[in-house]
Amino acid sequence: MSRWSGQGFGKDLKEFVGLLDAGNARRVETERFHRAATLIQAVFKSWRTRKTLQRANDGITKLQRSFRIKRTVQKKVQDEQRIQIELQHQLVVARKKAMRATREKTMQILGMLPASAVPKHMENIRQSSALTIQSAWRGFLVRKEFEECKSEKVKSRSAIILQRAVRKFLARRAKVRNDPPIWQKVEGLTDERRVYLQKVILNRREANPPKERSREGQEELHSRCQDMLKRHVLTNRVDRSRQLHREALLAQLETDSSLLLNAPKLSELKLEQVDSFVCRSVPVATKARENHNNELRLLKQPWWRKLSDEYQDSVYEDTQIL
Repeated sequence: MSRWSGQGFGKDLKEFVGLLDAGNARRVETERFHRAATLIQAVFKSWRTRKTLQRANDGITKLQRSFRIKRTVQKKVQDEQRIQIELQHQLVVARKKAMRATREKTMQILGMLPASAVPKHMENIRQSSALTIQSAWRGFLVRKEFEECKSEKVKSRSAIILQRAVRKFLARRAKVRNDPPIWQKVEGLTDERRVYLQKVILNRREANPPKERSREGQEELHSRCQDMLKRHVLTNRVDRSRQLHREALLAQLETDSSLLLNAPKLSELKLEQVDSFVCRSVPVATKARENHNNELRLLKQPWWRKLSDEYQDSVYEDTQIL
């Protein structure tokens, strides 16, 4: 067989030699599977080893990078601390120099003063120093009190906002809960109005007598009536709330008008009767304030402008009052 080796069909020759050595095709197949499994395991182990080495190299690289970054940060922090310490030392030295210069200047001034004026000068220095310390302490107390008042004001304002929101929510719930039932008819329809409406209905029926309709027409008319009834039931609550709002507004207007008509004169007005001139309606109060401001501006105008406003309104109706 050796003479056939190297002739270009070594693989087939190798399989044939293996078959002759084994003496059985099944055994040859088993050995081939064993060699393939061994090769796969070797490839997998080599791949796993390479991946482990690669992860180790990456981990070492990351560790070195993080160590260098940490060392750089520590060095930067140390440099900043050293610079800060140097600045503090320079400030202390400068302060000591300034204090020494001030004391030398004071000693020179004391040397030029007569002996009788030295105690008075020292007393003035002590008083100015005491005033400086007291002003600094009072400023500290005022700032502290202001911060406390500010926090208390924020808390009270937040509590007011929360209380207002809760009151509005409770008012809405009470309004929904106190609404009259749907089947309750709206008040305000008098007997005369009811009789008039019945006459209108009878006149319309006489003028437009009902026509004969087929079964489909009657069903269509019935469905339309049902839809109109459903729509009326759905909108009845809104109409009733609007009616109640109108009645409340009319009652408020009547009350305000009666208070204004029965109010005493301003010359006879007492302190307890001031509330009779107060209106709770925001639009009315706004209009009254606007008219009052206009009157005050008119009083500040020159006399010829007052005459033009009084007798020639058509001429100056577009003139803006400054």
